[in-house]
Amino acid sequence: VAQARDRGAVAGRVVFERPDLPDAEVAARLAGARALLIPSLAEGVGLQAAEALAAGCPVIAADLPALRAMGGEAPDYLDPLDLPAWIEAILAYAHPHEDGADPRAAQLRRLLRWQAPGWGAHFEAVEAALG
Repeated sequence: VAQARDRGAVAGRVVFERPDLPDAEVAARLAGARALLIPSLAEGVGLQAAEALAAGCPVIAADLPALRAMGGEAPDYLDPLDLPAWIEAILAYAHPHEDGADPRAAQLRRLLRWQAPGWGAHFEAVEAALG
């Protein structure tokens, strides 16, 4: 958590980095989460995005090819270096806009059309990541 606090104003207060949770704990947290945040600067194959989406949890992700390959049109994608956009997205997912805009609800509707990539797509993403 100490490293997370150094990364931004909300890190360590309302956003937490938990890299070593057991699978059951991850599943429980995804079930109660407003969204999974993936602010990576580089991402392998985007498996965490696919796992969250398969569990019905919205994803706010860095706009990276591996994450797009796994998430398709379902997640909201942001520039990983645009901290104001991340803060705005986090707050919008936590509390819909007063004008009625609700990006989380919109993503949940997109998620109804999302399909987990098959093994072929998975290995294509792995090959692309390996370069």
